[in-house]
Amino acid sequence: MSWRTRPNFTARAIHRNGFEAERESTLDARPRKLSYSLVDSSSGRLDEFDGESRRLVVGGELTEYSVDFLTFEPLPVRLAFPLALSIWGRKNDAYTIVDGIRDDEFIVLTLEHSADAAVQGTLTIDTVRGLAVRLDTPTEACRYEDIEPN
Repeated sequence: MSWRTRPNFTARAIHRNGFEAERESTLDARPRKLSYSLVDSSSGRLDEFDGESRRLVVGGELTEYSVDFLTFEPLPVRLAFPLALSIWGRKNDAYTIVDGIRDDEFIVLTLEHSADAAVQGTLTIDTVRGLAVRLDTPTEACRYEDIEPN
């Protein structure tokens, strides 16, 4: 799933962090330009990043961007840029991939927490679109609906 070949898309993102209620946002992702715009549907909160100019807006406020930021992107954005997810078994990642199954046009990867193997999650990849479309763990979840190329 190289971001270099991912088409631009918009989607409705349904997501939650921790034990918060689910929230809905509208995502406009432009993977080839490393850019995104995310608008919270209830509050209007805007988070966006322009990969060409390095212009970062967090909560509607222009913010100084630093290459030292570690996963500053909101979860719905990280799903669009999967290498930003903490699932690859890298030194500071929370999860690692331990299994995977293919079901028609989807691949579902099983994730195992790095500190407790009993804590698991899944990442679902839509092979037709070439996009990660769902992440489910005990502490965070996100799924895309109404995905459209743009």
